[in-house]
Amino acid sequence: MTLTTDEEFAPGGREDDGPMTDTSLPRDYMSVSQINTYIKCGKMYELKYAYGLPVTMGYSAARGGGVHKGAEYLLRGLKGGAAPSLDECHDAVATEFEARLAESEIKESDEEALTRDEEKDMAIAMMTRYYDVPLGKSKDDASTLTIPAIKPVEIERDFTYTVQPPNTDKVHLRVIVDLEEEVAVRDLKTRGKLGNQNEANDSLQLTLYSMATQRPVVSYDMLIAPTKKYGVRFARFQSVRTRADYEHGLNIVGDVASAIRAGVFPRTNPENWWCSERFCDFWGSCRGKK
Repeated sequence: MTLTTDEEFAPGGREDDGPMTDTSLPRDYMSVSQINTYIKCGKMYELKYAYGLPVTMGYSAARGGGVHKGAEYLLRGLKGGAAPSLDECHDAVATEFEARLAESEIKESDEEALTRDEEKDMAIAMMTRYYDVPLGKSKDDASTLTIPAIKPVEIERDFTYTVQPPNTDKVHLRVIVDLEEEVAVRDLKTRGKLGNQNEANDSLQLTLYSMATQRPVVSYDMLIAPTKKYGVRFARFQSVRTRADYEHGLNIVGDVASAIRAGVFPRTNPENWWCSERFCDFWGSCRGKK
């Protein structure tokens, strides 16, 4: 598979090579997390990004951050020609896990949540499962196919990308891409349950990352938490992006940016599970306000 030209492959975008300013948006730029937050609940977006109200950090989020740091450490070693040891990767996971909790307000846990030490142990177990994947020594637990050895081109690349949606002014998109291979973009997820192919096929995140990097193949690489029946599992759900996907993604970016610029922040349906004191950091400033 070969890459096409910028005009053919990813319409309306270019990587920024210097500072950008867009005072019509709260942070000068959009990101996948901002777009997803707005679509989830406009009021949540307003309180988080426009007003800058603080958010909490749960142990599971720290676990995900720790696993990502361990994977990054492993992939950077591979790119440099020598994979670090598993123990070194474990140290990277544990250090990041603790650092994330130290710099954030910790969300109160509930009876169903794992303890701090249990989440940390799970992060290390997930790193153990992932370690052989980039080396080409592991099978996909969903498909049972062997995962080809990873050949990193870029790791955790953080950059802004200017796009021109058809329905609004230009938008600066910030992306932080976990892993880029020659023609592929891969995003690592830590999950409680096994995902499915539709998640990769329909992902706005993967569409925008593909468009930004000019790499048409995309995948979610998922590490699944252990159950009573299984240990930690790894599954890759891979897809390919087309020009039609990019055009649809740009329409979504434009719709969200237009609404934010107009000061429109609709509240979500209160029946949605995230509209609750347990799952929303801004409950007390919105629906639960006394």
